[in-house]
Amino acid sequence: MLLWHLLFIAVTVIFVQSGFDWFYFSSTRSPVLREWMFPSAPIGGLVPLALPLLLILSGFVTNQARISRTGWAVGQAALIGSLLSSSYKAFTGRVHPEHFIEILFASGGLAGQSGMIKPTSGGHPSGCRPQTGGIKTG
Repeated sequence: MLLWHLLFIAVTVIFVQSGFDWFYFSSTRSPVLREWMFPSAPIGGLVPLALPLLLILSGFVTNQARISRTGWAVGQAALIGSLLSSSYKAFTGRVHPEHFIEILFASGGLAGQSGMIKPTSGGHPSGCRPQTGGIKTG
């Protein structure tokens, strides 16, 4: 499984170096697309919490051990995914885009600047800044 992580780390480097991630980021800023995709935020936050609990409880109520075990497995997968994602973010020191940084500093948050590798891109793909649209070269 480590091989898959290494493979996709390499693919990420290729996407960043080629500027594809900035192209994708810029292409997905449409207000219409944002309106269509917004439900994914609450769904993506609730499903990993609600689905395992629902399966565990329904397996317990119906006395079906298989359903309950499925709930535990789904919960374990959600937890491992969350820990892995958080570890990557902590290691790279990825920061949020500027409009989130203002909110986080106002609320006392650290804006993710405590990673082992300090961010150089300001939290934007390929080191680009929305004001200039250019790729950071230095």
